[in-house]
Amino acid sequence: MCRSQVKRRVKAAEKAGLKEIPAIIYENLDRRQAIEISLSETIHRVEVTDVDLMDAVTSLYEQYGSVKAVAQLLGKSEGWVRKYLKMEKKLPDEVKKDQKLGVEVKVALADLMTKATGLLDENKARELTSKVADEIKKEDLKRRMLEDS
Repeated sequence: MCRSQVKRRVKAAEKAGLKEIPAIIYENLDRRQAIEISLSETIHRVEVTDVDLMDAVTSLYEQYGSVKAVAQLLGKSEGWVRKYLKMEKKLPDEVKKDQKLGVEVKVALADLMTKATGLLDENKARELTSKVADEIKKEDLKRRMLEDS
């Protein structure tokens, strides 16, 4: 466990009013097992980003080659794993990293990218997907401004 993980656990325990930090101590883990456990713990944190999840799921999928294996390892559904793999594979980087767009919007944009790629060349499809993402953000901003007034 790295220092940032220890600090995060200490803070969380203090915030929860605990006098002891709950933990499971694993002995004799190889590097791969340690990485698997770390990734599994990471994806269950509240503040983990979509990009972190896409990277973790993709890394595990590349290692195991099976959606089912990754889902079992992470304690998630196969549909959940497929959703993150689709976003990682299909979305332009700027759309993937955009934290103003929610996961469901990103999934819909990944579907758009898939369909657009069937009709247009890949660069045009990426451009279209990025433009649609920008329009969604603009409309969401307008809606929020109307709600606030």
